[in-house]
Amino acid sequence: MRKNIKNNLGKFLVGSFISLIVSIFIVFLAQRQFAISSPDIEIKKPTAHTDVTGWTNPAQAYDFPSTANDQTTGGNDTSMADADPAISFHTWAIKSQTYTSTALKVNWRTNGLFSNDRFSIRYTKNGGIIWSDLVPLAVHNETTIQTSSVNLDVNQDLTQVQVKVVSDRVGGSDGGTLYIYDMWAEGTYVVVGNITVGATGTQTATMDIPSTNNYIGGAFTFVRNSGTTNVTQIIITETGTVNANSNLSNVKLYYETAATCSYEGTEPLFGTAPSFNASEKAIISGIMPVGTLQVCVYVVLDVGAGATDGQTLEIEISNPSAEVTVPAGLVSPVTPVAIASTTILQVPVVPPATWKEAEDTAITGVNKNENIRLRIEVANSGSEATDYDYRLEYAPKDGATCGGFIAIPVNASAGEHFEMKDSIYFANGDPTIPKLTFLDSYTFVPGKMVEDPSNSSGYITLPFENYTEIEFVFWANVDATDGGSYCFRITNAGIPLDDYPVYPELQIAP
Repeated sequence: MRKNIKNNLGKFLVGSFISLIVSIFIVFLAQRQFAISSPDIEIKKPTAHTDVTGWTNPAQAYDFPSTANDQTTGGNDTSMADADPAISFHTWAIKSQTYTSTALKVNWRTNGLFSNDRFSIRYTKNGGIIWSDLVPLAVHNETTIQTSSVNLDVNQDLTQVQVKVVSDRVGGSDGGTLYIYDMWAEGTYVVVGNITVGATGTQTATMDIPSTNNYIGGAFTFVRNSGTTNVTQIIITETGTVNANSNLSNVKLYYETAATCSYEGTEPLFGTAPSFNASEKAIISGIMPVGTLQVCVYVVLDVGAGATDGQTLEIEISNPSAEVTVPAGLVSPVTPVAIASTTILQVPVVPPATWKEAEDTAITGVNKNENIRLRIEVANSGSEATDYDYRLEYAPKDGATCGGFIAIPVNASAGEHFEMKDSIYFANGDPTIPKLTFLDSYTFVPGKMVEDPSNSSGYITLPFENYTEIEFVFWANVDATDGGSYCFRITNAGIPLDDYPVYPELQIAP
């Protein structure tokens, strides 16, 4: 009996040599095509086997293309005598994706010499509790490579998958051989793109206190590795010394798709946050498509008057993975992404004011919607003027006559010719120092700088032979008469003063 087994094995090894080489070539071509399949297919294979009946190189049944001989042979049918299993393959590699479909596949063939000896290829999905046929128990003489497959559950736990060969020899040896070339689980998954956040450029060197609509410089960049999705929220953080919660506001994010980031001010608006919260974070919501081309995001904000000269402003996305919101995929990195450099906040140096005309001289060519600063001098040559509230009024000039004075409103209604405005160069209520000519030896009492939201000085007391100066900021509205002339005066909350030696005058540009 031993001699017959040895002769039969020897006959197989010699007689099948040419067939073996041809089979390797065929499998190599088929598997090469398989290996370059769509990137949304993941292949996982067993990593171990249990050999019961003495197979030849059984590990080659699941390691394509690691070895030169991409097949496994089962010897002839003398070694397949009623064995369940003849060999089993198990310990599947762990999947790394979430599958939308899963299939189990086995490549196999025979040498065509089976007459009544049978075999089957079986599989289990639950670690060996229940087995099912992939190739049923029968006489098989398929001499070309077969691919037998079955669909598994979409969420199949691959660690519970096994494949085994069951053999059944009937009577004497047929000299049949079973070849298994490869086996694998094939999972189809949806490719989910991920976004990488970066930064480019540098922040602007300085920013004025106060100021509005400041582009901070540089940009955040967003790129997705595949596909397109919408970013729906971005959280930015201020890490400088300025108190962002109190002194930064009106944060706007603008974006564009561009290879080089360059802010023009015409880009689409992603969203706005009125303020930073107590954690110095501004939460901005919107819709911004991001694909495989770079998207630039620009930060624009206001600096409040409460900021201090020399404080710093630095903007970052502290943790893009948690602070950039997308409906699908991941965002990286988890570490802060900051625009380079630091912005220094500064109180601007105000150039000395210059007069548009000599004192007591009317001005012409005044543009609408352009700030006008008017300084008026008041002197007391009588008894003490206690708690006078000096209010600015205007009247159209008809020929040489000024009449019908009305107060300049803080917020003009339709038809109003003038309106109080504010200035970046002083705050409402700041004291004045003498600027106008005064020939008498009166004593100067500080007056007030008056701007929106006021049109009067507040209480000022002028003793006998004292004088003061009050300065107002306003502009001409669109309803002012083109080419029209106007006179101005101040009153004590609407009560005319005793004497007006001269009215200030201006003429609107034609």
